[in-house]
Amino acid sequence: MELEWKPLCKPKPGHEAEFLTLFKLLRSLRAIQTEAVDRSTLDRRWNEIQVSPYETIQVPRVGTDAVADKWITARYTAWQNPSQSEADFLRDMQGFYVLQLVSPCDGLPWYSNGGRGNAERFSFRAQLLTNCAEILGQTTLKQIYRSCLAPVLQGLSEDLQALATHFADKRGIAYVESVTGPDFEEGSAEQKVHIVFSAAKWCKFWSDRGHGLAAHWQADEE
Repeated sequence: MELEWKPLCKPKPGHEAEFLTLFKLLRSLRAIQTEAVDRSTLDRRWNEIQVSPYETIQVPRVGTDAVADKWITARYTAWQNPSQSEADFLRDMQGFYVLQLVSPCDGLPWYSNGGRGNAERFSFRAQLLTNCAEILGQTTLKQIYRSCLAPVLQGLSEDLQALATHFADKRGIAYVESVTGPDFEEGSAEQKVHIVFSAAKWCKFWSDRGHGLAAHWQADEE
């Protein structure tokens, strides 16, 4: 199973306390089966008081933004043998967020499961961090499996940045932090520290914008 990070939705203004309460309650209910709580009601309320990552980075949406409509229409036109009419296709795609139209940023990481299964482009392929134990240490290695809210994610960002910097400085490979199109040898020190630097930047990007971390395990499709 693959460990994947997704940015957690953040609370709408004025709902911070309720958001925190529901976050803690829903986490506990994953491990505890109870008939005393209506889970569907809690989930519905949780969704009502949150702001999605799509909204935060202003992702163009089909049916709402002309640039997204143009992009999705071009995709349909490029098909040689479409399985449905253009009208039906556009109707089915209403509400689709086009992350391909978002400018590059640390919130859209190089190491991503985007395009695999249901993973979005803003997911981080955190499974790669499990091969970086010599950089992370056991305490941080355990933390990467835990969902958390923005303040804790900010702390994780700082820890990852400090650990990567220390490791890179000791080996004289600090330049790795600024590499944007990595082509390192598989399993090399350069590759591992670049993964950790990238994870730190991802955590900082989303925590700076009020989002936490949702840790998921996905089936490995490779």
